[in-house]
Amino acid sequence: MAQRHLRVVTSGVSWTADDPDRECGGEEPLRPVRVVPATEPTDATTPGRAVLQEVTKRIRETLAAAHTYALLAWLQRWELVVDHVMDPALRDEVADAAERELDQRRAAAARRLRRARTEEDQAAARRELDRLDRRVVPEAEIDMRTLAARTGRLARRLAVPACVLVGPAVLVYTGAWVGVLVWPAAWCWLAVQGRALAAARPELLHRAETRPSLEPRTTPTPASSAATATTVVGASVAENRILARLGEWDRYAEQRGLAGVAVADYTLGDTGITVVLHTSGKLTPAQLMRRVDAVRAVLAVPARVAMDITPGDVGDQAVLRIRTRRLELDTVWRPGRTGIGLDTDTGEVVEVPDDARMVVCGASGAGKSWALRSYMARIVLSDYHHLVYIDGKGEEAGIWRGKCRVAVGGDEIRQVVAELCEEMERRYRDMEARGITVWDGPRIAVVVDEGRVVLGMRDRELTQRLIDLSALGRSRGIVLRWCTQYPTTSGDAPGIHPQIKINVDALFCLRVKSSEHARVALDEDADYGPQSIGLDQAGAGYLGGYGPTLVQTWLVDDDAVKALPDRTPWQHGAPVEGDSGEAGGDWIGAQAAVVQALRDAGGQASTAELEEATGYSRSAVKSALAELRDAGRVAKGPGHRSPWRLL
Repeated sequence: MAQRHLRVVTSGVSWTADDPDRECGGEEPLRPVRVVPATEPTDATTPGRAVLQEVTKRIRETLAAAHTYALLAWLQRWELVVDHVMDPALRDEVADAAERELDQRRAAAARRLRRARTEEDQAAARRELDRLDRRVVPEAEIDMRTLAARTGRLARRLAVPACVLVGPAVLVYTGAWVGVLVWPAAWCWLAVQGRALAAARPELLHRAETRPSLEPRTTPTPASSAATATTVVGASVAENRILARLGEWDRYAEQRGLAGVAVADYTLGDTGITVVLHTSGKLTPAQLMRRVDAVRAVLAVPARVAMDITPGDVGDQAVLRIRTRRLELDTVWRPGRTGIGLDTDTGEVVEVPDDARMVVCGASGAGKSWALRSYMARIVLSDYHHLVYIDGKGEEAGIWRGKCRVAVGGDEIRQVVAELCEEMERRYRDMEARGITVWDGPRIAVVVDEGRVVLGMRDRELTQRLIDLSALGRSRGIVLRWCTQYPTTSGDAPGIHPQIKINVDALFCLRVKSSEHARVALDEDADYGPQSIGLDQAGAGYLGGYGPTLVQTWLVDDDAVKALPDRTPWQHGAPVEGDSGEAGGDWIGAQAAVVQALRDAGGQASTAELEEATGYSRSAVKSALAELRDAGRVAKGPGHRSPWRLL
């Protein structure tokens, strides 16, 4: 016989029936099995309860997703704030502003000096101008200004979030409870922003879904980049930080306008990190080279670390070098060493022709005076060439006295420059008489230290003579090399005259204070980044046109200079002790021998006959004849083969 058991009830009587007929009203009444109280809980699921549970679940999922989107939007905004506040280029901007302020003060002092009427006012204005000329913006001041600028940026970026967070509490305190609605409104706004961001960049969702922890976070490798965020054994903390940013290149590159640039490969070597970048889309390697500051910001490279970008092996590749390490180089100069120094990447000697006109610039303490010491020492050791050293400051001149011709102060500088111009004219006449276009005799190297001080003498005749030496001197064996802190060609205190700068053959820039100074110093090669050279790298700089490789100049200390042999200083028209060579002999002795040979020959003789009679070289005889002709003692006939006649 079938049985039916009613199992689920909400309240009332629970009963059973052994026979369906009895259930429909049989003879025997139904027997209650258990009485269920009306308040007893039950697991029964009703249609209404099921609908309510589904709605609750959907609302919970929607709120969780909205919270994830809001968190994503906030994290993205916070990263933008951090990148903006900690931008490495900010320090350069602050340094540029400080330099401009100092330049404005110098210009104002120069105007007061020009407008001063009394001697007391002129003296006071001149002292102020000299004090400002010697002043440099200290690094501590730049650091403090940079900190203030970063603080201002952070305060401006956090002003709105702070108002949203604190404002409603203030309104509630004053009785305006409606202010509480600001919080959910801000949350909804962030959720909408995060939803739009997630739709554009789905790979960012893991950042909001993963809660921060003390464990290192592993960043998924973007599909378009070959780099991964790893920790390299043997790398420094700074290098590992840069390598980690390489693993997140795609995440930061797009924010800096470098979309389409991907990391193809990178290596850690003796000089630092080398990265091969693949360019596609709108950017080319040449355009990427001009955006080195953006790359520095993407990788968070410290401002003190030099970096450069050069073309790669193929057309769409560029090579980024981050110089976090230095080669151990022997840079102590010894006789026989040539060039200006060593390539810090390869250790090879960097050659600059000794007859090349050159400008050396750099901030105070960067090593300008030392950069040319090896060149000057080679000239002193030569028995053939001569050195003239013009020191605007006078600090370096002491150790060079007795080794070369030294000029310090207005009178000495004017005198030596006048003699150099006279020598240049004499050589021109000699070259014309001998029919040559390039001087083949001893070279005179003229080194001007602190050119701004020399131009600050405001002597028009002196300035014009220096311009003539730079323009005409090289072909006549007189080579000018110019040192200055800031090679600006304009303003009240220029570092170099524009007509001198256009004649130079090489630009060498040591550490400078800002990117603006780098542009003035290296022109189109300013992207080498001399403003990133460390304070501890005295004598290190970039050679214009050589490439963005740091050159460490030879080290020649004071003791090495003092150990150089003494030489009779050069003077125009006077014999120089120790000179020898084809045209570097005793000028007075050659002239006397030529005069005596003409007398012995009956008053006239050809150049070849005079060479044979005197025993002097052809160039020495021609130089002596040119001197005697200028003095009116000899003359030559109209023809090329005409003999010389004694007057």
